[in-house]
Amino acid sequence: MNPPDDSPIAALAAAIEESALRCAEPLQEWMDFPTDEERKEKWLRIIWEHIFLFMHLVNRNAYGRLGEEIHKRLMGELAPKVVLPLAQELSEGRPDGFRQRIAEEAFEGLNQSEIEYAKCEAFLAEPILTGKSLVSVFARKVGRLAGGSLQPAQLAGFVRRTVEAYKSLTVRERMDDIAGYLQSAPPAG
Repeated sequence: MNPPDDSPIAALAAAIEESALRCAEPLQEWMDFPTDEERKEKWLRIIWEHIFLFMHLVNRNAYGRLGEEIHKRLMGELAPKVVLPLAQELSEGRPDGFRQRIAEEAFEGLNQSEIEYAKCEAFLAEPILTGKSLVSVFARKVGRLAGGSLQPAQLAGFVRRTVEAYKSLTVRERMDDIAGYLQSAPPAG
């Protein structure tokens, strides 16, 4: 049995997962699909989209604050620490092979979202529904997944939760600890 991972990377991974689940939870009330299976599938995608957003924001912060080698190592170690435990958690009670499938889809979605989100120049800008900011692109993606139209009050709450969740991750503050850890620890293998 492996010892528990108490690294700053594992702590950030756990914070990303917890924040994504907390942010996505209220969106369930918007969802209206003909079958429970379709609802569950869309719900999983909404959770993953939150993960993708937070991972992109970590990537942006790390790119700007860490050297190329440390940045690359952080992202290489962080992604599996976020994706694999969440895939395990979300696959409980599901058929064999489900965990592997959603983990593969999550890594693919993470890469695709990274490309899409990297094109956004601003984090948050008006107008939210039609703008080109990161939060605008994210809100439209999640709105489509939820299957409903975003009402102004719902949108405001959704955006506020997302921004507050990102702030609560304290990504900038974590970068020095992560850099120190990566410089002193051998690469994960």
